[in-house]
Amino acid sequence: MNRSILFSFTLALLLSSCDNQISELEQTQDLYESALKHNDLTTQRVALSRLILLDTSSMDYIDSLARLYIKDGNYEGGLLLAEQLFEQNKGDNKLKELSGVAYQQVFKLNKATEIFNSLFANTRDYRYAYQVVAIAYEQANTQLFDSLSNQLLNVAANDSMVARTMIDFPGPITGAPQLIPLEAATIFLKGKFALDKQQDIRSAVNYYQQAIVKFESFEMPYYYLQEIEMMQRQQR
Repeated sequence: MNRSILFSFTLALLLSSCDNQISELEQTQDLYESALKHNDLTTQRVALSRLILLDTSSMDYIDSLARLYIKDGNYEGGLLLAEQLFEQNKGDNKLKELSGVAYQQVFKLNKATEIFNSLFANTRDYRYAYQVVAIAYEQANTQLFDSLSNQLLNVAANDSMVARTMIDFPGPITGAPQLIPLEAATIFLKGKFALDKQQDIRSAVNYYQQAIVKFESFEMPYYYLQEIEMMQRQQR
């Protein structure tokens, strides 16, 4: 085979391979769009994993798969992908927020605190300050928790906009989310700390009652007050 024919044959193979790759990329993109449309999470994961291999220049697929993993409870997998983006200064505040929650779920509480402190510093959104208080509750650090929760309540007492910041709180029975003003949520958390970490029932009841005064339809403190009453009845 002379050189001219060999070159033409090699070029044809390369072009064919390139065309096939473009075709596969387009097909996988179509598959992903269809999975999004039909809310098919399993197919979304498969398609995104394939798209990351086919289009290594795009960070969007890594971002989307990281969010999907974290929302689906695959926290370690989601964090591995999110960290790739953060190393390249990619990823928006929502991904950072999800990553903070994921770090909490895998008990990397110092890392979660670092992320939420950074988000608060950049946005002045007090939802993130509340999350730092919630992490201090998980760490059962009495001095730190008291300091942070009291600071947050002091700010809320002097700034009505901060006091009205809404916290997404799970319901006690169904787990359905309920939006709670930050001040009431923080007072409730102080009650939880008193009950769970200090076994101080009297203080817990007092905080739960205060939380209800701040937000009358707050389901969680009612639930815990009922639980405490039932427990005390059984001990009589």
